Amino acid sequence: MKSFKESPIQDVFAYLSLLVRELDAVFGTHQYMMIGSYVRDIYICVKAGFEAPRSTQDVDFSALVVAEETFLEHLEAVGRKSGPKEGNRITCRVLNGTDVDILPFGTSSVGTLFRHREAEWDVTGHEEAYRFSEIVELSADPQISVRIPTIDCMLGLKIIAWDMRQQEGNYKDAQDFFYLLNAGVVIEVKGNELWEQYQNLLEQAEYDAEKAAALLIGIKLREHFTGMALDRVLNILKDTEQRRYFFTVADGRGVSKPLVENAFSQFEFFYEGLIYDRKE
Repeated sequence: MKSFKESPIQDVFAYLSLLVRELDAVFGTHQYMMIGSYVRDIYICVKAGFEAPRSTQDVDFSALVVAEETFLEHLEAVGRKSGPKEGNRITCRVLNGTDVDILPFGTSSVGTLFRHREAEWDVTGHEEAYRFSEIVELSADPQISVRIPTIDCMLGLKIIAWDMRQQEGNYKDAQDFFYLLNAGVVIEVKGNELWEQYQNLLEQAEYDAEKAAALLIGIKLREHFTGMALDRVLNILKDTEQRRYFFTVADGRGVSKPLVENAFSQFEFFYEGLIYDRKE
């Protein structure tokens, strides 16, 4: 397994392209998206130029499902269940010697929850993330590419993931959120969109480009997440004390890479963008 923490970018892309090629044969090209830590590091390392915060143990995907029965057949085609125990999660498979976790989304029978026997997975936001996903080229020859969520949708998925697992002592999703938010701010400030199309946001942020960028990222998530997905994120973050707790969890639990000094300020401007058109 190769990760952005230990390996050059081109080696990681070559490694991922082998997995994607196999998944294309099962699910169809671009009929699924990569999620999780590899996408986190594409934004943090490849696009923002920072060091990866930590290594990873598996590769996560989310697949567009027509019918649950078909999805289960596709899982069997990917490979055996990961691990020695029969009770392991049905979505965890071994592909080319790598543990992959493939979640479903996109059918009325699945909705925002995927249930199989006694297990249950919350996939709120996955359909929206797929709808607005972008395509990243992993290999030019042979030509292999994969869908990934936009960085704002990744932030939404991280908020939901943290909420689902916070009772388990989860803090990595909270840390990942702030690493991603800072990467997103850097990407927006370096780009042209903020400066050419959003002078009003720069004015609102008193021409602090980083704050304006965080505001813009929140606005984009509000536009991409709709219905239950947006309501879920807003419900998690609506309370000021809850947002402070979210930040404290991220900042105080063995961070592998310190959060930037103004991380909470960026977060508050991100939240302002998230509720931008909901103010009275």
